[in-house]
Amino acid sequence: MCISNPMCMLPEGFCNCRALGFTLSQINEPNHLPNTINNKQLMQNLYYISMQQTQMMKQLLGNLHTIIEKISENTSNTTNQENKTKSRQFLLDYISKVPSEAPFSLELISEFPSIVFKGRAFSFQLHINDGNKKRIMLNENLNFKICLYTSENPPQLLSINTNGEKIARGTLNFEGNSIVNFKKVIVTEVTSHFRNGSMIFVVLSQNANFIKPFVVEDFVVKARKPSEKELKKKRKVVESEEKNAESIENFRF
Repeated sequence: MCISNPMCMLPEGFCNCRALGFTLSQINEPNHLPNTINNKQLMQNLYYISMQQTQMMKQLLGNLHTIIEKISENTSNTTNQENKTKSRQFLLDYISKVPSEAPFSLELISEFPSIVFKGRAFSFQLHINDGNKKRIMLNENLNFKICLYTSENPPQLLSINTNGEKIARGTLNFEGNSIVNFKKVIVTEVTSHFRNGSMIFVVLSQNANFIKPFVVEDFVVKARKPSEKELKKKRKVVESEEKNAESIENFRF
């Protein structure tokens, strides 16, 4: 059998396979290098495509998660706002019996303090607005008063503090037809003694159910803040006590 060409069926020496240059290595070991290179490049391309798709999926999932969070947040805010509106309307109905469609309301002119200190006076001004938020003047004066309520449900009117004294002093009533001016209002109780650590501060008209009251639902009163003069006096007392203590120690030794 021909040893130069396995495909040749003639005996060795009876063919010209050797003269044609056939070798076993050429036949049994064909050149696969181009195919190997092509396969490697194909695998790399598939890997890169897979990585890109994975990255795109991560970004898509991240964006989807953000969208879901925003939808949930907006839904929660809307629900909270609706509950707050219902709660406020219930409060107004309970305190003043003023209908929600009342044409006028009390609005702030001056800044209302975010925190009030026990026993320290504060002042503020209100004006009567119409439905377009424009200031109006009534034909006659009305009597407006300040009321304090607990944050309970239903709220309870407060008249005295824990010491049996009036819970508020100063200008608690005012008569006016446009500007409502309360000067030197003093609250004599801290709100930490009450539920939720706050009270409800209300200004309402005593004889008119067509004006929505002014309401501060989270009214906070803290222990009286000492004045600068009191702080200086206290520092002097402390320094004097420290000097006396130091003198006594030096005398002992």
